[in-house]
Amino acid sequence: MRVQAADKRGRPVTIGGRTTSIGIAAATGPTTELDPLLRAADAALYEAKQQGRDRIHVAR
Repeated sequence: MRVQAADKRGRPVTIGGRTTSIGIAAATGPTTELDPLLRAADAALYEAKQQGRDRIHVAR
């Protein structure tokens, strides 16, 4: 994937050759607490990174 962006001076640049790892966490029911979900998603992100590049890991 190639993404068009701007550098610090506002000049157009193309970003490519990057990888993405994603951690996902979902609430199992109604909640007003965001911090536990963020911690679970962060832990899932690091698990995805440990498994290699371009991975998605869902927290249990």
